[in-house]
This record gives sequence, C-alpha cells and structure tokens, in this order.
Amino acid sequence: MPWQAFGLTFRLPVHWLLDSSSFRPGRFVMKFIRPRGRQIAPDAPEKGVRTFATLQLERLAPADALLDGKPLHEWGRAIWPDEFVPKSDEEPLRWAREPRGLKQLLPGRSNRYGWLHRPAQANAVLAAFLHSRRPCLEEFSTITEKYGVLSQENPAKA
Repeated sequence: MPWQAFGLTFRLPVHWLLDSSSFRPGRFVMKFIRPRGRQIAPDAPEKGVRTFATLQLERLAPADALLDGKPLHEWGRAIWPDEFVPKSDEEPLRWAREPRGLKQLLPGRSNRYGWLHRPAQANAVLAAFLHSRRPCLEEFSTITEKYGVLSQENPAKA
C-alpha cells in the first residue's frame, strides 16, 4: 500500500497498521505494527492486537546540522545506541541481527533490522527499524527499497 506523508514516500504490505506517529521540529516518526497470525481486516481494532513485528520509519533534518561533519554511521550509533549500526562509509547503511540456534527461543529475543540513508535530493536522514519474532529480512529490504523523499519538483508523481 503506497503512503505519502510530510515529504516521505514508501510502500508497505497491507498487513502493517499505523500504531502511532509524532512530528517534532526536525524529527518525524511513524510506528507500525504487524499483528500476529493471518492478515487482518482493515477495520479490525488497532489497540490490543497481539504484535508479530514492529516497524519504525523516521526522517530527521536538517542533516547537515545534525551530522555536523560526522560520518553517518558514527552519528547513527549516538542517536540509536540500542541498534547495531555498522561502521561503514557506504550508503545506505544496512544491518540485520537474527538470533541463531537456541537463542531464538529465549523470551525477549527478536530479529532486528536497520537501515540509514542520506538521500542526495534532500538535506535529511531517513531511518527504518524492524523488530520481529521471526526472520523477515526480505520484507524489510522491500520496504526500504521504496522508502524515500518526495521530489520537490513534482511531489504528486514521486
């Protein structure tokens, strides 16, 4: 399902529900949940749903001022200390932590995926984080491939 909000554009599979959002100067955050079990009807109640996964999409700006000359990976580690931001100069930054063996059966263990990008056409940093009970790297990759900023020239066609 295509989304456009506050200069962002992205596509999510229909089973993701918007759980919350916040807009503060310089930081826009949208949190989605993926209910446990089969796909649910669009009119299902949003609260009290057992969650299989959570997805968080963020836009932070202005990137020039926020990064203050630091590499994206260094800045990302300071902003999101609980995430495993790899030390790399390649963009976008991507990471995946999937518990293996018996660790995946322990309570509180989840698969964690992350993505950081500074798009050339905007003075912003885009971030995406997915935490799930089961591996879903392919779905996360599909989401981040379509996550970007709307074109300033013609926002309706982006």
